[in-house]
Amino acid sequence: MAHQSPPTAPAGPGLWFLSLLQIGIGLFLSYITLAGFLNTTTITVKQGHLTVVHAPLPWFQPPPLRTADITQLFVRRVSVGKQHSRREVYSVWAQLRQGREVKLMYGLEAPEQALFVEQQLEAFLGITDRPVPGELERW
Repeated sequence: MAHQSPPTAPAGPGLWFLSLLQIGIGLFLSYITLAGFLNTTTITVKQGHLTVVHAPLPWFQPPPLRTADITQLFVRRVSVGKQHSRREVYSVWAQLRQGREVKLMYGLEAPEQALFVEQQLEAFLGITDRPVPGELERW
């Protein structure tokens, strides 16, 4: 006697949704990985505005900032990853006159990279370095 398996029910909308969600998450993670490998960041200061562009793949970019509104630049250290594979990355921030803070760059591997960007921008914009709560401590 041949054994017949019971008929399977057609996949419902919930199963289709979960499949599409998994595909979407996979594509998003692939895009993030590609952007991390391919993109470069360009910071431009001209005509009273500071702009940050991440390219060639489109990525989140802060709006252009009026240089007159920037009161301070600073670096923050962020722990990323899971408990056993945590690592530190560094980001460069601008503090504005209104007290708002805007992230300019993220994911720099070495503190020296982020501090270099901060120092170069401060020198170019004529900003005197001063401490900002939560910034990377200087050694």
